[in-house]
Amino acid sequence: MKKMKFYFAMLLTFGFALITFADVYVPDEVPAPKEETKAVPVLTSTTPPVARDFEKEVTVKRTVEIDPSTQTFPVCSKCNGKIPPGRNYILTQEGKNYCSQTCFKADLPECCNCGKKMQKAYEKEGYLFCSQTCLEATWPKCQGCGIRCKVWKITQEHNEVYCPSCFTRPICHSCLRPNRFCESLKDGRYICPTCKKSAVTDQTLASKIVMEVHACMNEKLGFTPNTEGVNFSLVDVKKLRSASAYRHAENEAGEVIKKTNTQTVEKEDTDLYGNAKEVKAPTSSTQYEIIILNNLSTAKFIETAAHELAILWLEQNYPNIGDKATREGFGEWAAARVNEAYGRAEMNIRMQNSKDQFYGDGYRMVSAQIKKNGFEGFKKYLEQLANPERP
Repeated sequence: MKKMKFYFAMLLTFGFALITFADVYVPDEVPAPKEETKAVPVLTSTTPPVARDFEKEVTVKRTVEIDPSTQTFPVCSKCNGKIPPGRNYILTQEGKNYCSQTCFKADLPECCNCGKKMQKAYEKEGYLFCSQTCLEATWPKCQGCGIRCKVWKITQEHNEVYCPSCFTRPICHSCLRPNRFCESLKDGRYICPTCKKSAVTDQTLASKIVMEVHACMNEKLGFTPNTEGVNFSLVDVKKLRSASAYRHAENEAGEVIKKTNTQTVEKEDTDLYGNAKEVKAPTSSTQYEIIILNNLSTAKFIETAAHELAILWLEQNYPNIGDKATREGFGEWAAARVNEAYGRAEMNIRMQNSKDQFYGDGYRMVSAQIKKNGFEGFKKYLEQLANPERP
C-alpha cells in the first residue's frame, strides 16, 4: 500500500512538471508573426489639402423610392441587402446607398497612413488622411536636415528636396548641393565635407585620372583625342574664368585652350635657273592645353575630364565648328556616357534639366541626333558644320 502511494505521488509530481514545462516551452521552429507595414505615399504637390466630412456629404432619405415599372428596391452598397419601402436609408452624394448607420460606418474610407476608418478626413492628390499628423507623414524629408517639410524647394541639378532654410545654405561648387557644413576655399568657392574627402588637388593624381578617362572613352565610346604634347593643369576659378570661351557658365569646371604659334623659318628652294637658295617662309603650329578646376570631387573631376577630352577631339578633327551648342552639347553627351560607365548615371540629371542654351539645349540636341542617326551619322553632321561650303 505504501509503495502504491509512493508511485502515485511520483506520477503526480511528473505530471505537474510536464504541465509546467508545456506552459513555458516555445519551440524555436515557430516563427514570430510578421507585422504588416503600410506604404506611406510621398506627395509632391505643395497645394493645401481639402478637408472633407463624410457625415455631412450624405442625405438621409425617410422613404424608399421604388421604380414602378420594375418594382426594384435600392440595394445597400455594403451588405448588398434590399432596402424595403418605408425604411430610412442613407444616400451619399456619390450615389451609394446604405441601409443603416452601421453599414455606412463600415464602408468609410481608411486613412492612407494608419489605416483608421474616418468620418472626417484631409484629401490631397486623391489620398485621404485622418489627421494632420498622418498628412505630415507624407511630406518629403529635407535632403539637408532630414526634417519633413510642408513647403520645399527642389534642386534642378538633382531633383532633390530641401526645406527653405537648407536651400539657402552655401552651394558646394563640386556637387552643386546646398550644405550648411560647406568650407570656404581661397578663390571664393565652397566645398562640402563629402566632396572634400575625394577632392583632386594633386597634379600627378589628376593627370593619372585624365588618362584613365581617356582609356574609358576609347573602350566605351570608340573615340579619343590625341593627347601627345597636350599640356594639362589644375587651376583655380579665377584662371579658369579668364580662359573660358563662354564666361556665362557659372558651373563651368574645365576648358580646352588652343594656341597657334606662327614663326618664320628658313628653307631651301630653287630660283628660275635651278640654283639652290634659302628663303624665309612663315609656318604655324597648334598646341592645346586642358585646364580643370582644382578641389573637384573625383566623380566630378572624371565627368569634367570626359567633357574636355571630347572637346579636344572635336578641335582636332573638326576645327572649324563655331556652333557653341554643338561643341558643349557633345562634351556633355560624352561626359554623360562616361558617368554611366562609372556607374554614376544619376549625375546626368543636371544635364537633362539644364536650361543653359549651350550646355543644356546642346546636350539634348546632340543626344537626340546620335540616338536617331548613330555616331557615324552625327560625324557627318559635324563634317557639314566644319565645311559648310561643301555640297
